[in-house]
Amino acid sequence: MESTEEDILRQLQVRQSLNLVIDRQRLAAVERPVREQYEDDLRTLTDAEQDSKELKSAKRALLFDRIAETVDLPFPVGPATVEGEGPAVKDTQTRQWVKRAAEAVYKDLVRKKIAIDKRRPDGRAADEIRRIECEVGVSPRTHGSGLFTRGQTQIMSLLTLGTAKEGQRIDDLSLESDRRFMHHYNFPPYSVGETGRMGSPRRRDIGHGALAQRALEAMIPSAEEFPYTIRIVSETLESNGSSSMGSVCASTLALMD
Repeated sequence: MESTEEDILRQLQVRQSLNLVIDRQRLAAVERPVREQYEDDLRTLTDAEQDSKELKSAKRALLFDRIAETVDLPFPVGPATVEGEGPAVKDTQTRQWVKRAAEAVYKDLVRKKIAIDKRRPDGRAADEIRRIECEVGVSPRTHGSGLFTRGQTQIMSLLTLGTAKEGQRIDDLSLESDRRFMHHYNFPPYSVGETGRMGSPRRRDIGHGALAQRALEAMIPSAEEFPYTIRIVSETLESNGSSSMGSVCASTLALMD
């Protein structure tokens, strides 16, 4: 008797549901001894608020490896080392489950620290913002410039002016028009401590530039009041979140310069 397509789909759904239940049971069985034996070490890791992101990642990886090797599980995990003497050697799959359990306990501690203790991972309170610094006139050769720094995010926007005829000609499916205000956004690899090719703008750069441009267009005076073309280029010098909002702030400073 051949199985119908509905029977096969039903069996696959049952198998998937059983796998989810088994995975949860395995994780719960491993998570309890990890929490009992290493919760203090994991909490100490969450309290290292002054460490950099790279240092935190390295410490977390080393601690997870140590937990996977030394945690005492209440069930057999493999053969003993020498003729039944000594601790059992954990296989690769068991170590992976232990690391998943350690990650779950670590996330739970971080979540409680934020929700209950009202402390962010970097040490700030829930109602405390990052330090903000604003500078204008940082480039003497441009018509306007602004440097905006918020925490570990820093954006420098440079503004230049041109004649009304130097605007960008837009020729698409709609009517042909001229754009007299342009905002371009650059996100070089060094802003996040990476190396990479710097060439034509990527889709992310184009999208962030257009997003900031729509936010700034309401501040641009009409052509009758200010008959010039405006171009702003926002350079991301350092990024740790929301560089597009930082480019709006830096561009506002450049417009005010």
